[in-house]
Amino acid sequence: MRPPASIERLACGGATLIDLLVGIALALVGVVLIYQVAGTAEVRRRDIKGAGEAEETAALSLARISFDLANAGNGFGASAEIFATCPSAATLHDTMRPISVLINDGGSDDRPDSATIRYGTASGGGVAVPLSAAASAGAPLVVQGADTFAAGDIVAIASRTGACAVSEVLTVSAPSSGQLEITAEDLTGDWPASSVLVNLGSDKRIQTIRYDVVDGVLRSTDTFHADVANPLASNVVNLKLQYGIDSDGDGAIDTWVPATDLGTLGSWTADSMLHADLATLNRIKAVRVGVIVRSEFQDRRITKPFRWTLFDCPAIAKSECPGRLTGFFTPARNGGYRYRVHETIVPLRNVIWNS
Repeated sequence: MRPPASIERLACGGATLIDLLVGIALALVGVVLIYQVAGTAEVRRRDIKGAGEAEETAALSLARISFDLANAGNGFGASAEIFATCPSAATLHDTMRPISVLINDGGSDDRPDSATIRYGTASGGGVAVPLSAAASAGAPLVVQGADTFAAGDIVAIASRTGACAVSEVLTVSAPSSGQLEITAEDLTGDWPASSVLVNLGSDKRIQTIRYDVVDGVLRSTDTFHADVANPLASNVVNLKLQYGIDSDGDGAIDTWVPATDLGTLGSWTADSMLHADLATLNRIKAVRVGVIVRSEFQDRRITKPFRWTLFDCPAIAKSECPGRLTGFFTPARNGGYRYRVHETIVPLRNVIWNS
């Protein structure tokens, strides 16, 4: 009996139907293996990308905040003793007291803090220039030997009696006999000859910047110009800041404190700082910043809580670490996120050099 024509044709070609079926089975196994390898590679790619994006977000956030912290106090730090007599106010924007950084506590370890940082940008370095003569309300201010003022600059004036004002320069006369006449916008009140004038820099460059986190977005707000909040980075889940305090006056940081009332260690709340005397403000030598960011997408394989620690120290007894913070994030039904924790310390060099 002759075999079917199809099998006969396959046999003539050197392969049987069984060979063909075996080949198809092997090909299917190969497809499955390739799919598994490709799927695993895609998961790994997403994990690496998510972790990398989180690292970039943390680095960007810290770099931006650290830049402004490093400049905090520039332009008025050298005149801190004079501005320490300025009236206090409910916000940093409304007072010229020599407060470089103002931290607002978030209320708990897992709630983001916010901070307002202030500095000037004048080329004169914020050196106080005395008036040559008393000036009545609306009259030009005559200052001695200073050629560092220009129209559009923001100036702060302070008297020895505690009166202070901030205004924008409208006109500056050509130097005559080592003196300048400066007219300032809406400058009211009489200013005795013992008053001093400080240039804070161009209106477009003076900085009073507030950093906060709202709905996972790190924002900066130019409070001096009352601008709207500017988003800087997303997926930021926590931002914590603490003051580095020199408690004994030897110039070295002895402890780290949050912006709260610590009783025997003093009150470092935002309201307390707005009313603090110069000696207390000069005890703040640095600020440390901690930021926690997360990946963009959830991972179903992550089922355990992520436990984080900020501002740790090498001590075995962790209760000895000043300002140490801890917490955790619990995964949801769809899985958890990948987190990254970064922190840095920024010395307030303008405060240190001028205190």
